[in-house]
Amino acid sequence: ASPSSPDRFVTLAAGLVLGALVGLGLAALRHRADDCIRRPDDLYRRTGVTVAAILPSPLHEGEVALVPPLSPDGRAYARLRNLVTTSLAPTNRRVVLVAGVHRGGGPVAANLAASLARAGETVYLVCADVFGTTANALLADPPAAGLAEVLAGKRQVQDVTHRLAGLPNLRVLGPGQ
Repeated sequence: ASPSSPDRFVTLAAGLVLGALVGLGLAALRHRADDCIRRPDDLYRRTGVTVAAILPSPLHEGEVALVPPLSPDGRAYARLRNLVTTSLAPTNRRVVLVAGVHRGGGPVAANLAASLARAGETVYLVCADVFGTTANALLADPPAAGLAEVLAGKRQVQDVTHRLAGLPNLRVLGPGQ
């Protein structure tokens, strides 16, 4: 009256158990292959480098804004600034920060430069990424000449750097044409 095999209940149960085991195995493999750094202890465990500062607010792609010095992010940049300045010898050398790395380098470099300038250092922020928006976001008028013209020998650094209002010790050098 009914077939002796296949037993649908056994087949369904075996399929569910095997599917769950394969899914768990793939999830474990993906977790082991994941090299994203999500927490400070991930950075130390993977590289042996200790975390200097943690920004409470996330960085957004293409958004460059100088944070107020007394905000939580401003205090994190001040801690980072203190680590940088303790490693500088007490001379009259200028500090050069390069904002040309992918994903968040511009806002971090700009805010670190602003923090160093607020502390009295003479800082040059070199915006080396041609496709980045750091120089355009910081300056009222986008710079026409910049790093490319300096490297080509057409202009001098002091002719193509721009000062920010409120931060006289910070000079911004755009990528140029």
